[in-house]
Amino acid sequence: MKYLQIIIVLFVVCIAPRKSGAEDSNYKKVIKAPAGAVLSEEKKPLGCDFFDVRQEIKMDPDHWEAIGHFGFFYYKDKKISQTDEYSIAPSCKYAVYQDGPTGSIIAFLVENEETITLQKEFLALTDEFVWMENDTKIQITFDQKGKKTYQLP
Repeated sequence: MKYLQIIIVLFVVCIAPRKSGAEDSNYKKVIKAPAGAVLSEEKKPLGCDFFDVRQEIKMDPDHWEAIGHFGFFYYKDKKISQTDEYSIAPSCKYAVYQDGPTGSIIAFLVENEETITLQKEFLALTDEFVWMENDTKIQITFDQKGKKTYQLP
């Protein structure tokens, strides 16, 4: 009987709500936020005026998760792409990235803030970027697909 009482007490303690006032307040903000609302953002400088920005975004009610976690690549205040795969040239003249939604390989030209698609179709996820700026080229290694060299403008 004594063990049964201990088990009941432990069960009640385990299922009792433990939210503090701050956690409860944040939970209510998330619930009330409209779909697409940015709930939190973390901005990390990468050098050459580029930034890695991480956002938590409230998803549509029919989405499989309530809060989406996304990475974005920025130049100054300009969102370049939703991606985690990028490389900035040592000279800071270029950045090359794999666009998250499409898988395309794209070059960003800092001088005029324009993009040029180097490869439209998805080949594989990028693994490594090697800059050959003297020849205005970049070599990209793709997961299980080998290396490919691209000419930069």
